[in-house]
Amino acid sequence: MIYAKILKIISVLILILTNSFLYGQSRSDAFYLDANYGAVILNTPQPVQFSHFDIGGRYMLSDYIGVKLDFGFDEAYKFKKPTYHGVDYTRYSVMAVGNVLNILDYNSFDYNEKFNIYASAGFGLSTFRSELIPGSGKDNTGHIIIGVNPQYTFMKNVSVGLNLNYLMNLSQHYNFSGTYTYDNKPRSVTTGMGNIGLGISVLFE
Repeated sequence: MIYAKILKIISVLILILTNSFLYGQSRSDAFYLDANYGAVILNTPQPVQFSHFDIGGRYMLSDYIGVKLDFGFDEAYKFKKPTYHGVDYTRYSVMAVGNVLNILDYNSFDYNEKFNIYASAGFGLSTFRSELIPGSGKDNTGHIIIGVNPQYTFMKNVSVGLNLNYLMNLSQHYNFSGTYTYDNKPRSVTTGMGNIGLGISVLFE
């Protein structure tokens, strides 16, 4: 089953991450806590809603690359009496992370001591819960996620930044409006959504 395979891959990456954290010798081994708040961008029920939150742990294996585990939550609501139209959306993701400026300018790490740009890509598990269909339960899907995160370090071990993500949701059975994706017989769809947020990143040494 696809979800079991995804969970196995995530477990292996967590094991690699843990071993690297305990035994890594690179001078750049570092663990960061990232948190962002902002908007979810959809076609429906409303184009932009300020109802996105995510938090994650990012471990940089070197000056160039790292791994991130991420949890995100979005609300896609449009109020229309007597019910809410929309879904609650939660996600769990594992991503590879690259420090773009270090990769492009590997001979001069001092250049981006205060400013960095991180690019990320990965996959994970998502859950949709409809606010429109009583007792409809949850729709569990998979997703692919890519993102970019420019950051500025304004004080020791603390950075602020803009976090941009695009997600492709696979095998989705609820529309973002909270309705089923089918009328007579079950069918799944693939949809896209965006997140934009302002956030903070804290380095733990």
